[in-house]
This record gives sequence, C-alpha cells and structure tokens, in this order.
Amino acid sequence: MLLALAVLVLLPLHVQAASPYKAVQRGNEFYEAGEYDAAGLHYASASEALPEAAEIYFNQGNVLYKQRKFLQALAHYTNALQSVNGVLESRVKYNLGNVEYRRALIAMSTPQDSMLLLRSAITYYRDSLAVDPQQQNARYNLELAHRLLRQLYDELQEDRRDNADDGRNSERKSESDESKQRQSEQRNSRKDSKEDEGQAGSEASQSVMADSGMEESPEDMEMPDDLSLEEAEMKLNEFRDRAKKIAEMRQEWKKARMRDGKVEKYW
Repeated sequence: MLLALAVLVLLPLHVQAASPYKAVQRGNEFYEAGEYDAAGLHYASASEALPEAAEIYFNQGNVLYKQRKFLQALAHYTNALQSVNGVLESRVKYNLGNVEYRRALIAMSTPQDSMLLLRSAITYYRDSLAVDPQQQNARYNLELAHRLLRQLYDELQEDRRDNADDGRNSERKSESDESKQRQSEQRNSRKDSKEDEGQAGSEASQSVMADSGMEESPEDMEMPDDLSLEEAEMKLNEFRDRAKKIAEMRQEWKKARMRDGKVEKYW
C-alpha cells in the first residue's frame, strides 16, 4: 500500500450499544483479514443504528479506500469530520490527504489536474498536523506530495517550452513553404514560355523520348512535400515518449511508501 491509512477505530464506550458495537468489532476483524466487502457490510449495519458516529464513517472510508473507491471514501471521511475532534480529527484529515494523493497519481497523464489534487492533499496533511503535530505519517506524506508537485510543475514548464519551440518551427516551415511555392511558380512560368517558343522541336523531342523509353527530366518536376508526414511521425513519437515517461513516473511514486507507524485503536 502506498500510503498507510490511520487504522480502524471502535466506538467510544458511551455509544457502545451491543449490536452496533459488535458489528464494528466484526467489521474490524474482516478488515484486518482483507475481506473488505464483508467489513463494509458490518460497518453499514452499525451505521444504521448509529448514523451520527464519526468512527463508523471513518472505518467505512478505510474500506472504500482499500477498494480503490476514492470518491466514496472521500465522502465518508468528510462525513466523519462533521462530528469529530482531537486525535481522530487529525487521522481523518490525514486519510483525506491520502485519498487526494492517490487520485493525483491516477491523474498524472493530465498534470494540471494532478497538481490540483496534490495541492488538496497538501492542505489536508497540513490540517492534520495542525491538530496533532505528532502525526509523523502526515509529515512524511506532506513531503512526498510537495516533491511530486514540484516534479509535475517542472514537467509542465518543459512541455510549454517545447510547444513554444514547435510554434516557432511551424512559422518557419510556413514561410519556407511559401518560398518554395513562389519558386515553383516561377519555374513553371519559364517552362511554359520555352514550350511556346519551340513547339515543333518539343514534339520531335517527345517522339524520340517515347521511342527510347526516356522520361521527363526530374529537374522540372515538383517533388512531393513529406515534411508534414515527418512532423506527424515526430509528434507521435513524442506522445509515446511522454506516455512512457508518465507511466514510469507513476510507478516511481507508487513505490514511495509511507514509514511504518502503528496507530493505536480507540476502544
């Protein structure tokens, strides 16, 4: 797992009605066993009995995060924030940061979207630390998010410079094409003039060429312009290189793991 979630919680004693408490306890057991569907069902059952319990929303968010349902996890963590304070608030905000960080990794093919999500993650990590300065996992992830944001910013600036260079090259090509067209028109004009002056000689020459299998001299033939095709191929290669680079970058950042930090459960 890329980012260590704050661990599951149990309900405080003053809200431990027998049935919802047991449902949360069973849900935690399934969660620890990696059976997230079953865990989610038990948390949902507990939530029906205690719809205002932030701890249940928190646990449901953890299940959804594990299932990579990041938007739903975001909603449950946000609901948990409505009625929490203290250390649990710090852990909810930390997990919200993790959700946004993971979404940023997924969105790396569109750097601007990824950067927006990273800024959101950074805000959540900072908020987590503001509530609990001892939240070392949040501090570590905050540094990861800053580093990735800087890397994406540098990539975006490089792309903009490349696009500007492409624009200047396109203008030069356009000017060159116009010059070639004018030269071609001038050659064709001189050629037409010569043909008018020597029609008879031209006919005799064509007869000899036909008999001998000769073809028209290439110096008066306009060569096809392959430059646009080459440019298209170049663009395709650039796109492939960028896609490969993004994939490699995403894998590199997925390997950046959170430091192990066991967080105690609420009982």
